[in-house]
Amino acid sequence: MHNTVCFEIDGKALVLDKELITFTIPIFFICCDNDNQKYAVLCTDSEQLNYIVGKVDTNSILAMLNNTLSLRDFFITAMEKWRILAGDDYTRDRIEKIETLHDDELPKTNTYFDFSNSKIEEYKRQLEYEIENNMYCTEIHTVCFQHTISTIRSTVQINNIEPAQDTECVIIHLPKWCA
Repeated sequence: MHNTVCFEIDGKALVLDKELITFTIPIFFICCDNDNQKYAVLCTDSEQLNYIVGKVDTNSILAMLNNTLSLRDFFITAMEKWRILAGDDYTRDRIEKIETLHDDELPKTNTYFDFSNSKIEEYKRQLEYEIENNMYCTEIHTVCFQHTISTIRSTVQINNIEPAQDTECVIIHLPKWCA
């Protein structure tokens, strides 16, 4: 991941995660914040530096990269959307939260990313890894450690499973960023 702050939205710095299409400037790219929330960014005017930004999930990015989700639908289905006119630096950007995108800002209907190279394939593998880990860490996990407890004995029943004798069970609550 890069350390380049592209925008600041709602007090969260959006850092460049992956450039997907670049000419003289990045045209279509993905950013993420400190919580690893992803944002899709599309430059709609490279002279005025106008952008649309959509809060997206990793599954939708992967679907878009695998051509099962059109670019238009990718942005329309974003959880939250913003229109940005870039300033001299990200602290001077003009940001407008929006409900819908204008038709002329969006890619045409049935337009797909349809581009692949080794860097895109590597990014897709990274996203698949993130999906696997996020699916794993959204659940509450029970971890049991087997050892003898000499002074305290108690029986704990979790999910209708009786632990083995002399077993201490601990429920681990995973950090917020993992959910």
